[in-house]
Amino acid sequence: MRILVLGATGFLGSNFIQLASENKNLTVFGTSRFQQEKSNIVQVDVINKQSIRGALRKINPEVIIWSLMNFEEETQLNNLGLANLLS
Repeated sequence: MRILVLGATGFLGSNFIQLASENKNLTVFGTSRFQQEKSNIVQVDVINKQSIRGALRKINPEVIIWSLMNFEEETQLNNLGLANLLS
């Protein structure tokens, strides 16, 4: 199963990736707003519709886990980011 964790560098996302990576039946990818050195973490901005679409096409996940958080822009992240993901 292919899993995409949005917000993979935060507390919840990074712990989920660590645990899920131990299961050989899972292929786990994550996202971050910033470039990462880890090959299974891709740079994605869910506020940007093209950015999230590109990641979804590339990874083709069967499961998506939302673990994003941004204190300053929480409303925009939830409203616009989630709308972009669902579209």
